[in-house]
Amino acid sequence: MVNKTHKHIIALAGIFAAALALNAQDAGAPLDNGKAPASAPAAPAQAAATTGVDDTDTTLSFLDNSPEAVGNFGNAAEQSAQTYLASKNPPWQQGLNKDNRPGGLGERYIAIGIAGVGIPPTDERYSTMRRNAFNQAMLDAKAKMAAFIATDISSDITDQYGGDPENKAKRDALAAAAASKDAGFLDKIKMRATEELDKALQQENIAPSSPAAVERAGKLIHSNYFTNSIKRRAQELVTGLIVNQIFEENGKIAVVALYSDSSIKLAAFLAGKSSIMPTGRPFTGGTLAAWINSLTTNDLYSSFGVQPKADEHGNIVLLAYAQSPADSDSPLSYRAAKTTAEAIADGDIRQFIGANVVYDDNVDLFAAQHEMDNGVHDVAIDDYQSSKIRSYADALKISGIYTAKTWTTKDKRSGKYICGVIRAWSLDSQQAAQNVKRAMNSPATGAAKPAPAPAQAPAPETNTSGKYRSEGIRGDDF
Repeated sequence: MVNKTHKHIIALAGIFAAALALNAQDAGAPLDNGKAPASAPAAPAQAAATTGVDDTDTTLSFLDNSPEAVGNFGNAAEQSAQTYLASKNPPWQQGLNKDNRPGGLGERYIAIGIAGVGIPPTDERYSTMRRNAFNQAMLDAKAKMAAFIATDISSDITDQYGGDPENKAKRDALAAAAASKDAGFLDKIKMRATEELDKALQQENIAPSSPAAVERAGKLIHSNYFTNSIKRRAQELVTGLIVNQIFEENGKIAVVALYSDSSIKLAAFLAGKSSIMPTGRPFTGGTLAAWINSLTTNDLYSSFGVQPKADEHGNIVLLAYAQSPADSDSPLSYRAAKTTAEAIADGDIRQFIGANVVYDDNVDLFAAQHEMDNGVHDVAIDDYQSSKIRSYADALKISGIYTAKTWTTKDKRSGKYICGVIRAWSLDSQQAAQNVKRAMNSPATGAAKPAPAPAQAPAPETNTSGKYRSEGIRGDDF
């Protein structure tokens, strides 16, 4: 009986041992013939620690930044524009820049507009599409500039409310600046917006100087009505942006555009609302005419649009850079391309002046626009604004525009000939403002004979890869 019981106990012990072994296996620690359980497989980090090898990728080797991999995906021209801003003293940045040092540049807004040509340089339409890309880059710069200005306007307005003495001082300073005959565009728009905001608060029985006005003004300024109104005013301001520099690389274009205190004075003069002709820092190193004549084809290839530039006396001259492709090297094709380039340049000058005049007129229209929160009406105003600028510019007769330089080249990639011009119009005339205000339908006249182009260095071997880099004429820090 004892032996049977003993055998039974041994059998139960065996079953119990087997169960323990099975449970240990499920737990990941198998038993090895009664030996101590083996350690679980080490995690990667533990294994690295044991072997002394760390395979963590700290160099981000999975990123391929080589030109072969990235190709033409990025915009190297934009990077060049950013580097250009950083090279200024003090460095420029996109948005509002303040240089209040003695003899400094004052306040200015800066934006970089970008665009792509979209077709390879071997395409015979490449020259024309480059001009279109410049126009698109300017539109991009205008949109960014309007956003910068609108943000600053909204921020400055809300700082004027409440009973804080500092806020009241800001309000008084704005009122004084807006009432001045030298009031700038931002001061006028801020004052109009402040008046509109005051009315909205008064309708809710909130005094602008009360503590409650601070919170309520902050909410109102971000409502659709005020947001769209300020946005609209900002968009009208940037219709006459100044091209400071153009960068072009591998079919991508970046335009550095600016709007400054000098731009405001120029717009007021061109609109006939100021008799004070703006001036710039006199050109050094000879005469402006000699400098223009010294420019090479490489200098001018990436130059488009209008730049105000001061001559040796500090008088402002509007320089318009334009180019047009020709079908062949025949005299007839050259004449046609030159005529087209001159027409483009003249149109740019008229557009620049017309846009500035329209901008100056529209600064006074803030209170009249109450439908800005209606999207359909926004589009209608966009169309009206554009049509007004075009119709004014097309009808504008500006006497005294002349061709300061012509240049020609052949793009061996596409086989197309290119004819370029620099057209110039000087503000150094007592009749300048009257000429701008005189709207007639006849085209501009008075083109001078171009100066002979300087000899060009022998051209290098043609680059058929489509990769190239160039810069336009650097404008004055106007």
